[in-house]
Amino acid sequence: MNVLAPTARVRALRAALLLLLPLGGCTGGDAAGFDPPVPNELQIQVQTDPFDVAPGTEVFMCTVTDTVLDAPFDVVNVNGYQLTGGHHVALFYSMVPLEPGPTHPCTDAEMVNWRFVGGGAEGAEMNFHLPANTALEIPAGARLVLQSHYVNSDRRKHHVQDALTITTVADPATITAHADAFVITDSDFLIPPGGEQTRIVECTVDAETAVVNLLGHAHEWSTRVSVSLLAVGETTPTPLYDEVGGTRLQFAPPVVYWPDDAPLLLEPGDQIQLTCSWNNTTGEILGFPKEMCVALMYYLPSRGFLECGTPIATMGDVVDGSTLPGEGQHGCAAPPGPTEDCIRSCDEGNSEGVGRYCLPGAGDCDGNLSAVFCTADFTGDTAGFCTRPCESDLICGPEAYCTMGGCVPILCS
Repeated sequence: MNVLAPTARVRALRAALLLLLPLGGCTGGDAAGFDPPVPNELQIQVQTDPFDVAPGTEVFMCTVTDTVLDAPFDVVNVNGYQLTGGHHVALFYSMVPLEPGPTHPCTDAEMVNWRFVGGGAEGAEMNFHLPANTALEIPAGARLVLQSHYVNSDRRKHHVQDALTITTVADPATITAHADAFVITDSDFLIPPGGEQTRIVECTVDAETAVVNLLGHAHEWSTRVSVSLLAVGETTPTPLYDEVGGTRLQFAPPVVYWPDDAPLLLEPGDQIQLTCSWNNTTGEILGFPKEMCVALMYYLPSRGFLECGTPIATMGDVVDGSTLPGEGQHGCAAPPGPTEDCIRSCDEGNSEGVGRYCLPGAGDCDGNLSAVFCTADFTGDTAGFCTRPCESDLICGPEAYCTMGGCVPILCS
């Protein structure tokens, strides 16, 4: 797909943006002295519960807050407040109905439908700003969610708590432009056990776009992420981003940004290429969302959350097709009978892994291509099927469709 439009691949960004593009922050001491600045009438502040960080550990903690916006909010500044060992506190929002809950270890399953806003951290590497008179809009009805990253290098436990404040402007007329996210992503790669692979995806720009910043994101098996621009009429791509992978690109990706008065200008027909390389040191097939390949940009003027990415090359080791689940409900000798459940223990799912039989808490969907979530883990049923988030039927694979944000086998409709 070359035309920029919101699609199911948006989930890659929502799952990936754990710490990106913070706008400010500070750190303090123990939670007993937790005293963030009091918000004013132009601000909204959300907080985590107090939580412990054990000696010598690194944690990512998530908090579904009780704050739901009753009107759109133009964000011009994000400021985080953390205690000892804090690396960042990031703000997301969800348009999917969520129940507020206590601070807890983050999971990929909950984060796939969240949209990143901004964050606060003490690391100078994460300095970022939007151009003057520009804002990011959080829509009405959004629930605010926090994600906290702490690293405890001490020999004693840290008892901590975070707060994050978003600020708007007194006069909305001063906001002359809105920025939004533009994502190029590859979520269909499969890397065999012990294999090394490089993938290139391409996106063709369909409208004039001014990019103000850029970063890459991948997980621990990544070895490199690079982005280049092939402008219309040119024969040689211009490098935009080139960084080595691993945990650096997972937890602290460098940000490239352009001056306020000289953004990167993209024209219709320009092609952006995202190249990702991995070394799969595991004994399993590696794919999304355990590993990722994302380029995130913020752009002006906003046309909504944009995403694209069409694979054009796969180099290195590839997965043998005989090791993949077959089409449809592969694995069963015959369709279910009138009194049988739509998914049975013999079902292995389709070519995306959607429809594979799973038991709650058993990890049956772990490493199951892109369908890595078991419905029974969320519904309380005695058994379920493997699924993945979606925004269109195309992402669900054959003999499955998209409904209520998740893929469902046609047999279960």
